[in-house]
Amino acid sequence: ATGKSISQYIRQYRMEKAKDALLHTRKKVIDIGIESGYPNYSYFCQSFREYFGSSPEKYRQEEFMKSKFEKTGKNLALLVNTAASSYFFAFL
Repeated sequence: ATGKSISQYIRQYRMEKAKDALLHTRKKVIDIGIESGYPNYSYFCQSFREYFGSSPEKYRQEEFMKSKFEKTGKNLALLVNTAASSYFFAFL
């Protein structure tokens, strides 16, 4: 037993499906809502906001920026470490 009602389980399934589509496709939010079982766009957005704490559009943008920052941050750290090492060894 999961401790969830069938409606809670269905909502969780739909929201996770929508989240995955937002993060891994370029589909329009309205189409993702429909594919996730929410034919009413405003109700989908309201439900998504209640479940994840932000609108579908904002969630997609924030997650995209996070992933871009993580990649850039790792590359930047490597660049800084390499540059610092090169600078240090130039004076030996």
